[in-house]
Amino acid sequence: IYVKQVAPDNSAITTIRLSDGSGDSVNPAISGQDASYGRVIVAWENDATGSKEIYAAVATCSPTTSGSSTRQQATTPASSVPPNYHYFDWHPSAVVFSAPIRVTNSRGNSRNPSIAVSGLGDVSVVFDSDRRRAGYPELYLARLRPTTGWLSSGQGKLDVRIESYASARTPSAAYSPDGYLITLFETNKDGKPS
Repeated sequence: IYVKQVAPDNSAITTIRLSDGSGDSVNPAISGQDASYGRVIVAWENDATGSKEIYAAVATCSPTTSGSSTRQQATTPASSVPPNYHYFDWHPSAVVFSAPIRVTNSRGNSRNPSIAVSGLGDVSVVFDSDRRRAGYPELYLARLRPTTGWLSSGQGKLDVRIESYASARTPSAAYSPDGYLITLFETNKDGKPS
């Protein structure tokens, strides 16, 4: 999995390799910028262990003072910028990715990651996994909090099951303005895709 950074004038600035080359790394997802903490999160699936597992990496950059980005200052009215908001300038020397973190560790396959970032900086990675019954995926969630890191389910796992419909798969996630995680997904619950 590679990340390409492109400047506003369409010039390619840098390419960063995230996956280490062992196994097949496929199906990447990327979050929008977390304006409160200056992070972008990337997730993907990899089969180096024999089954597909979800991995994630967090990119951070150094915040600049409010209004220092001429491009954003011109397109963002001052009245619409929250008082604690900072613009983030993404320069090649300022972007740093964490080492990949293995989010899942289970039998079966975990696939199709989707990432959402809340207004408070919580990051959710939603994916499907058939760990409980082969061929019948269910939806799972892993959360990254800005102040405490990855949340554990209390069983030594980073993820928790959030949907057990038969064949719940290919999730897409977003946060509502009031902080609720909303997940859209497919299922064959009625014997046909819906």
